[in-house]
Amino acid sequence: IKKIKMNIKNYKKLTQKCYKIVSSPLQTHDLAGRFLLSEKFKEEKCKVFFSADGVDELLGGQQVYLKTFLKKYDFSNNMSPYSSIQNNKLLLRGKDNFLKDYLDKKWQETLKHYSFIKSKRERNIQASLFLDYFIQSINVANRSNDLICCENSVEPRNVYIQKNILKIILNLPLRYKINEKVSDIRFRQKYILKKVFSKYLNKKNILPKTGFSGFPNELKDKNYGKSKILNKILKKSPIKHTRALEWKIINLEQFLKQFF
Repeated sequence: IKKIKMNIKNYKKLTQKCYKIVSSPLQTHDLAGRFLLSEKFKEEKCKVFFSADGVDELLGGQQVYLKTFLKKYDFSNNMSPYSSIQNNKLLLRGKDNFLKDYLDKKWQETLKHYSFIKSKRERNIQASLFLDYFIQSINVANRSNDLICCENSVEPRNVYIQKNILKIILNLPLRYKINEKVSDIRFRQKYILKKVFSKYLNKKNILPKTGFSGFPNELKDKNYGKSKILNKILKKSPIKHTRALEWKIINLEQFLKQFF
């Protein structure tokens, strides 16, 4: 396992490069790390590498999921912070609340495809996980990764975009994704993936989730000054983002029909 050191200064430089390549607000603060990895692969004369983008959404691995989905709440609403608007004054301002209405509508469409599940809680969570994945996979796993890595003439191939794999995962019962009842807390998220991993490799290598490399908060640190790149990202119009999002997920219904 190779480790590559990153500091704030280098992160800022890489982020500026990524912004020029993607030509839009960055879909994840990890793009700088992906760009750096593709550079390292290029140095090793590798042409292709495999990634696992979307696995945290598909199998409930995001850190916020366990805490959010264990709460008692109204199961008629999408509670995932990744595909819903919750108490965000900036995005909720205005009369039409277009982005909130649009995401709510898409979540309801997804929910219908899980109507065969009796549990309201499980239907709710399954729909949230899938909508999170669909938005993330288009903006990050497909568009951003491809642009960022191919800039270094290296092709990223995502395992979790193949139809046969997706069909299995989307129809898995929730307990194989998020299982809060298992005694080993490391296995409570992405449960089935970690069980398969531990069957062939030492489960000591299953570590707590630590997030991605990057310094999104430190970009505003007083010692470095407010980043111009961060200013560009923050000052983009929410309406422009909304129209881009609408274009990205407009074919959600057609996409869903392939798997249910």
